[in-house]
Amino acid sequence: MAVSIISAKFTKCLLFILSLFGFILSMYAFHVGTIKQRNHSYEPLCDFSPTMNCSQIFTSRYGKGFGLVDRIVSEDSIFNQPSSVFAMAFYMMQIFMTITKSDDAIAMQSLVSLVANFSSLYFFYVLYSLQNFCLICVTLYIINALILVCVLLRLITLHKQTLKKTH
Repeated sequence: MAVSIISAKFTKCLLFILSLFGFILSMYAFHVGTIKQRNHSYEPLCDFSPTMNCSQIFTSRYGKGFGLVDRIVSEDSIFNQPSSVFAMAFYMMQIFMTITKSDDAIAMQSLVSLVANFSSLYFFYVLYSLQNFCLICVTLYIINALILVCVLLRLITLHKQTLKKTH
């Protein structure tokens, strides 16, 4: 019992830290994309070479609305925000669902994390198709995968606790 409590606390702490780090990196991505749109001579720290260039990704059509929203609604729609805005919302949701003591929050967190990981696969394909490597992006994909693992561990722990209560 003590081991599962420690691991549950550790998992929640790790989830919080990963989500916070993801939020900060997403804020940086938003900053780079916004500044680069206004000032084309701006060279962010994450631009290492022509093929390892985060600002190229953040300012591409995929850097806004996942490269999909403008096809559904107009390019000027309020829903066609930089993809980093959606990422910041995701990480804030993760933080709130991590600190919430609700079984439903854990289930919702699992679903949202799964969707985020499918999004990561989509964006990884985008990087491949643009023949570019974005260190910030790939770091966020890794964070998303680690968040999913932690959330699944929380879900397993919740399931075990539910089984103990019923028996």
